[in-house]
Amino acid sequence: MHIDTLTVHEALGWAAASLMILTFSCADARKLRALALATNLAFIGYGTLGHLAPIVTLHLMLLPINAFRLMRALRAADAEPGAAAPTPRRWCEPCSRAGAGCRRVRHALRRQ
Repeated sequence: MHIDTLTVHEALGWAAASLMILTFSCADARKLRALALATNLAFIGYGTLGHLAPIVTLHLMLLPINAFRLMRALRAADAEPGAAAPTPRRWCEPCSRAGAGCRRVRHALRRQ
């Protein structure tokens, strides 16, 4: 692949991959979910253009999950301005019981 022969399909794939990397670099839940939505849309376009059913199916399934989580994070931020979006305790418990939870999760659990 040469840069001068980059197709729309390839460009969309690279954009989707770049958005995915940005998603993993987010610390704020609202930004993470917004980027995840953009990533889902980019991968849906990439998969559709390339006739890649598994990619399209995966991101079609992730799209409503990320939309729901973004709306929940935005509502939480509106309810308490300046606060980070909460991490639901039930998602954290398996990690914290095993002692493998991340520092952020352990901190959130201590506050509850």
